Amino acid sequence: MTDIHYPTTHLPDTGQFAEKEILTSSQEGDSRAFQNLYKQYHMQVQSYAMRFSQCSDGAQDITQDVFLKIWENRKRLAKVKCMDAYLYTMCKNRSATIRASLLREHQALLNLAYEYQDLPAEAADELAAEQRSKWLSIAIRQLPPQRRRIFRLCKMEGKTHRQAALELNVSPGTINDHIVKATRAIRKFLYLCGSFQET
Repeated sequence: MTDIHYPTTHLPDTGQFAEKEILTSSQEGDSRAFQNLYKQYHMQVQSYAMRFSQCSDGAQDITQDVFLKIWENRKRLAKVKCMDAYLYTMCKNRSATIRASLLREHQALLNLAYEYQDLPAEAADELAAEQRSKWLSIAIRQLPPQRRRIFRLCKMEGKTHRQAALELNVSPGTINDHIVKATRAIRKFLYLCGSFQET
């Protein structure tokens, strides 16, 4: 009896399709195979992500990021020997990246809170600074999208106006204008929140 070979565009259910075949088809760019891969592993990935993030929302973000990375780098699937270990490592690395990013952002907010208080860091009350950093985060989120992005690039990621201008394909003058207006808006917001005395 002649064996029947299913084309990759008509894959059977995950339970009937061997892991190796799913990986091979996904590597070749077969979106249906990748859907099967997602169905088979997403709960496992989310479990790993939850272990690292200790937060359901964070775990969902990590899970989405992991599968996005798998699809973007699907050619690497050919070298995967153990899918469980591969997914665990991806979750661990992505969690570490997100954690480091959040820590950098938190520190940047604290630094900005001190800056907008117009006092040296050693003279500022730590709890008050924490509260100001929360207000500052809210103020930044309320900026127009482009202004918010420019503010983050220059004030939180430490890029120069020229570097930000090159990245966003605008002039350094435009960057400076956005920074001035963002700073003015943030200071006004903090003043209204009672964070410091407006000058």
